[in-house]
Amino acid sequence: MKHKIEHRGQIIPYEVVYAKRKTLEIRIHPDKRVVVKAPNRTPHEYIEAVMHKRAKWILSKWGEMANQPPATTGYRTGDTIFYLGRAYRLEVIESARRPMVKLDGNVVIIQTRTASDTEKIQKQVERWYKAQGESLFEQMIDASIPRFEKFPLPAFDWRVRVFKARWGSCGSNRVITLNTYLMRLDVSLIEYVIVHEMCHLHEMNHGRGFYALMDAVMPDWKHRRKVLKGHRLG
Repeated sequence: MKHKIEHRGQIIPYEVVYAKRKTLEIRIHPDKRVVVKAPNRTPHEYIEAVMHKRAKWILSKWGEMANQPPATTGYRTGDTIFYLGRAYRLEVIESARRPMVKLDGNVVIIQTRTASDTEKIQKQVERWYKAQGESLFEQMIDASIPRFEKFPLPAFDWRVRVFKARWGSCGSNRVITLNTYLMRLDVSLIEYVIVHEMCHLHEMNHGRGFYALMDAVMPDWKHRRKVLKGHRLG
């Protein structure tokens, strides 16, 4: 069922989906659709009251979504692709020559044997991101180690791979994994993710100790995290 509320002169359309559940959830989709999942028999007056209460949050999320780079999904000439925080126009060239990806001014050129196979082109872009990332991330990790001068780090390893739902991770085996798609982001955000995962070498959980360490080694981490939340994977 579709409804709407007004908050400070702005209309917020929303859809209500009733289901067998115990709690009410408001979900904002990538296309800005607002869907409320509610327990069966929940009075609409209650749902509307919750929507009014959460209206400021919804508008804030809409604002973040409007400012975030769109994900590259088509991988065709004319699409936008992001590299280190900058937007580039994608140009796909079909050629029998060896597949490659290169930057040329404001254009990312992809040379491929099958321009119509966007899945292969995506994999090609991922390989390029990973190759560029392995070099850049190594430099950034080395540059971040002095931040931990008062908190000596244990020996650790790191690697690069594609994640669908996280920018990075740190396992109990002291292996930091960084998402290939970090290469879409500005270097300040990449640095935040790297330092975040390095802090997990001392504090595995997001407890008081972890956040105290983040405050000590990267005082502006909250601002960087807020900016990062405006970017989505996929």
